[in-house]
Amino acid sequence: MKPEDIKITDWMRWLVGDVPAGFYIELVIRAFVIYLLLMVSMRLMGKRMSSQLGRNDLVAMVTLAATIGIPLQAPDRGLLPAILIAVIVVLVSRWIAAKAFKDSKFEIFSQGKISVLVRNSIMDLNEMKRVRLTRERLVAQLRHSGIKQLGQVKRL
Repeated sequence: MKPEDIKITDWMRWLVGDVPAGFYIELVIRAFVIYLLLMVSMRLMGKRMSSQLGRNDLVAMVTLAATIGIPLQAPDRGLLPAILIAVIVVLVSRWIAAKAFKDSKFEIFSQGKISVLVRNSIMDLNEMKRVRLTRERLVAQLRHSGIKQLGQVKRL
């Protein structure tokens, strides 16, 4: 687009853009394909993807999110690069999970060391400070999980 074609009052260009009307039908199809791609990718990465996010899971999600934006917004970009990147992300994520399951040193390297925040119903305040977790946040999370008092918790 040439600079002289850009007008601040051109509301139709702002809303519709400079694409043919048929692209919007294609956009719906692309969005459906990308949605299916994300659902399949998340399913293949395992149950951890849908519950709590670890570092590797978060990296995978950010990569997938960055990948899907381009084919959704640019009519000149195809879906194949997004599909290939999603396949690579899923394979790497599964490989890291399998390797971490077999090798405890690799698990600590990739996932981080597990911190015990509550032992025998007593909060470990030093460990909570180290992981930057407040008492209020811990109690709120326990309440969300259905635990009414700290005395019900042996280890967290």
